Amino acid sequence: MKQVLSLNGIWQLVGGDPCTLDLASGESLLPKEALVLDGQVPGEVHVDLQRAGLIPDPYFGTNANQVQWVEEKEWWYVRSFEVEQDFLRRRTFLEFDGLDTYATIFLNGKEIGRAGNMFVPYRFDVTEHIRRGRNCVAVKFDPTAKVISQKDCTNLFGCFDVHRVHVRKMQCAFGWDWTHRFVGAGIWRDVRLVSYDALRISDVYVESEVEGRHASAWVTVELENYADRVLDAELHLVISLGSEVERIELVEPIPPGPGMVEAVARIDEPQLWWPNGFGEQPVYKC
Repeated sequence: MKQVLSLNGIWQLVGGDPCTLDLASGESLLPKEALVLDGQVPGEVHVDLQRAGLIPDPYFGTNANQVQWVEEKEWWYVRSFEVEQDFLRRRTFLEFDGLDTYATIFLNGKEIGRAGNMFVPYRFDVTEHIRRGRNCVAVKFDPTAKVISQKDCTNLFGCFDVHRVHVRKMQCAFGWDWTHRFVGAGIWRDVRLVSYDALRISDVYVESEVEGRHASAWVTVELENYADRVLDAELHLVISLGSEVERIELVEPIPPGPGMVEAVARIDEPQLWWPNGFGEQPVYKC
């Protein structure tokens, strides 16, 4: 059984140089002259600052020059949330679909992980840190420009800011020929708490091969078994194109820990996908 608690919505956004706060409660905000405002998740600090009336529209006139201080600050996103006892299962994870960019994540005062790539999701096992009742999650974003300014750029080249080549972040944030420099931060995609009772599907992928008038599709389902015993995983595979349907059903025992279920479907006279202008583009559904 899987349970999901969305943590999207309004968080507390705090900006300082640097910030200090009570990580266990998220209530004692101590930085001198800190900015404290509502932060929308998913979102980004420039958008929240403009919404709160703390910066002007950065795309109007020369206002972009007035908001460059944003990238120099350390930014925190903080939120408290309640967890019911029946939500907690054998294993609980905190999942971020997108963090921009150098982030340290805390839950109830404990550091649970770090991030350094805007483009990949992050998943942290918080089974030992989550608790029934009130919890507090905090995400600290270090100033990206300050972090990469310490990188060696000898023999490297990059338009507008050579240091940007060191970071997995939207490159136009450092300025481009069509936009100003806005090096921001934020929880820019969905965030959720997920709890599993037994089996979890960790990945699914399909590999195909065509040989003459026949095709094969290998389907692999990667699983995690959080129970302390062997569990049976049932795979019901359907590959279809119009009225053409191929079905496979099988049961595979999965011991505790990681495991996988694999199946192969054979298709006679497959309808091939052709590049634009060379034929049709039929798409098989799996």
